[in-house]
Amino acid sequence: MYVHRDEDNNIKGLSYFPDGSTEEIGEDDPEYIAFRRKMEPVIVSMAQCRKAFVMSGTTIADVDAAISQIEDPQERELATIDWQYGTEVNRDSAYVIAVCNILGMSDSAIDELFSLAQTL
Repeated sequence: MYVHRDEDNNIKGLSYFPDGSTEEIGEDDPEYIAFRRKMEPVIVSMAQCRKAFVMSGTTIADVDAAISQIEDPQERELATIDWQYGTEVNRDSAYVIAVCNILGMSDSAIDELFSLAQTL
């Protein structure tokens, strides 16, 4: 995979072929993964998300407890609404990141969780 960079050296585009303005990057490079995630948001159904948590060793009660630990009352309430009544879960939503961080999950672990969820 090859990337085009802007003047601040941030990835601005991807290419499968090299040219004079690209540089090679590994598909496991964190910068590449972050750029792809911005381009292709990962959205799964709530059922897929819940099953993935359980299959990865995190109980629904663990997720509920993590939501209850969100410090900001409004953010906690919004996360509760999404978790209890939402039909889809976006990997990059603020509440997903907050809950997963409380659960001690790294960015790559969150990616793995959503990769698993997409197969269910």
